[in-house]
Amino acid sequence: MLSCARYPTVPAFEKGDNTTTAAHEERPQGKDDNYVIGPDDLLHIQVWDHPDLERKIFVSKHGTFSYPFIGEIRTAGLSVDAVEQEIASRLHKGYIVNPQVTVTVDEPKMKYFYVFGEVETPGKYEWEKGITVLQAIATAGGLTETAAARRTKVVREQGGVPVRLKVKITDPVLPNDTVMVPESFF
Repeated sequence: MLSCARYPTVPAFEKGDNTTTAAHEERPQGKDDNYVIGPDDLLHIQVWDHPDLERKIFVSKHGTFSYPFIGEIRTAGLSVDAVEQEIASRLHKGYIVNPQVTVTVDEPKMKYFYVFGEVETPGKYEWEKGITVLQAIATAGGLTETAAARRTKVVREQGGVPVRLKVKITDPVLPNDTVMVPESFF
């Protein structure tokens, strides 16, 4: 009965396989529960049996949007599934009994990460789901001879504040992260 858990069903245009490798085809089309929502994404929100609550909403530059009855929702950094759960939870509190919410990303905004410091080609690069710190450094042309790879940090915004995180080369890079490779002193 799990297949009946969500209604309406996923649109027929959803991509069914991941055999292509072009970056523009890697972006989500239709329903992808694990897609991380960011600023400027266009969300299509539906609540089963409540066509009056269907909306197409752009996520603001601050990572939020406003929705009827429940007000502002902070979505930046959350998965599609997490946003569905948040909307359903808020609607359930006094408005709708057992709301069935579906969120799809109609127009994903291209996401980027940045690599600076002791790499061959510092700059801004297109983010792809699953990219690691090592892959980000490789995308930037690899380390220079004076790089201190073990002291690499990632600057990530958390709660609106940039935070420096100590990372391993296998840690994931998220959209808008800045990978910083310092110079070795020896």
